[in-house]
Amino acid sequence: MRKGLLRRIHPQDPDLGRVEQNVAEAFNATADQVNVTAVPVTRLSVTSVIAAGVAIITFAGVAGQVLTLPPAAAQGDNVGTVIYVMNLSTVAVTLARGGADTVNGGASMSLAAGKLGICVSDGMTAWKVATS
Repeated sequence: MRKGLLRRIHPQDPDLGRVEQNVAEAFNATADQVNVTAVPVTRLSVTSVIAAGVAIITFAGVAGQVLTLPPAAAQGDNVGTVIYVMNLSTVAVTLARGGADTVNGGASMSLAAGKLGICVSDGMTAWKVATS
């Protein structure tokens, strides 16, 4: 390593402000390029109403359970929402509409055991659910 390449900067060093600015700029540039989201996981095992604002759900329950989606417009008119529902159980779970909304054009749909449902609202009255 070359001598002088890295040196200790003391709080009174006039270069400290420049270094702090460079670090902040590098951090902001990285944050703009990388979308990292951390959200809590909600674990459900019985029939439940999914609260507005919940983004990730794991379900591990018995047969006959229903998860009711929040209103499609829960985040505000024309503000879409994405909810990931991972069915960890050995049986299907029903994803049902809240109120008069639709789920894939109907009142509900079945999410098979071991499948992931990606529920996307239109921000108004409908949920579309893709499974994998």
